[in-house]
Amino acid sequence: MKECWHSDPKKRPSATDIFGKIREFQQNELIISYVDNQTRIIKSADIGPIAMNNPGAIYKSRPLSRMMQSAMSLRSSRCQPINFETGKLFNDTNFTFILIRILTLLHF
Repeated sequence: MKECWHSDPKKRPSATDIFGKIREFQQNELIISYVDNQTRIIKSADIGPIAMNNPGAIYKSRPLSRMMQSAMSLRSSRCQPINFETGKLFNDTNFTFILIRILTLLHF
């Protein structure tokens, strides 16, 4: 600030120098504000999931992968296109033809 008041105008800082110092000050303030407002992580045995064993439990945890495979195979076996006018299943060729025809009519 005292530099700006120098009696010799040539020794005073330029507008670019002043702008740079103001910008540096603002950035430092932002960094300080960010550091002060950060959430602190505290390690504590009191925080977190609590594992409990219950040997008398009726239901037990099992991996879902086998159950998912079983459900997906059952689902895929049931997903067959049906003609709602006749109530009959489409065969693959007929279904493909109808699907192409519908998409053509819809301009896809």
